[in-house]
Order: sequence, then C-alpha cells, then structure tokens
Amino acid sequence: MEITMRKIIILAALFLVLLLSVCLFSSKPTLWLLQHSLFGIPQDDRPKQYLDKNVRVFKDLRYPSRYQKNQFDFYAPNHLLQHKPLMVWIHGGGFIGGDKFEVKEYATRLAYEGYQVMV
Repeated sequence: MEITMRKIIILAALFLVLLLSVCLFSSKPTLWLLQHSLFGIPQDDRPKQYLDKNVRVFKDLRYPSRYQKNQFDFYAPNHLLQHKPLMVWIHGGGFIGGDKFEVKEYATRLAYEGYQVMV
C-alpha cells in the first residue's frame, strides 16, 4: 500500500514540474487556464447595429490585423458636440480575460454626452 501511495506522490510531483516548466517557456497554458477559470466572457447577443438612449452603436466592426479577434464597437452620438474628441477605450485585461461588452453602459453614457467612443 505504501508503494502505491509513493508512486502517486511521485507522479503528481512530476506532473506539477512538467506543468510549471511548460508555463515558464510559454504563456499560452497560463492564459488558457485563466481565461477558462477566472475570467468568464459574458454572452453578447446585441444586434450588429442598434440605437440605445439616442446613441447609435455599431458592434463588432473589423480592422485589418493578422489576429482573429480584431473587432471593436463604435458608439456615435446623434448630436456630436463641437471639439469633442474620439475616445478609444483599450481594455488591457482583454488580452487575458474580460470583453468590450462589459463597458457598454459607460461607452453609451460617454456617447450620450457627445463623445465618439471606440471600444
């Protein structure tokens, strides 16, 4: 019985060492683990274009890139105020977890105030 338990401990230790060494050489396993455990991505069932609180929203516009997730949302006010800049929201955590959908209320509010917003 002791030999079996010893083998299990050795195998578990080897697996842990292997997992840690893979994570040290590449960030992909760590990122995958974080994305699928800690950072859940909400479901976005909005239409491609819609009107929300007098703000025109264009969802999932594409820009040229070699990567697959090259999409942004554009929030345009119906009444663009003079000297209001375009605001570009970059969700830094989006490289690991989260989604542009999570800031839609804030982006809509900024656009309602007259700013153009890219998320």
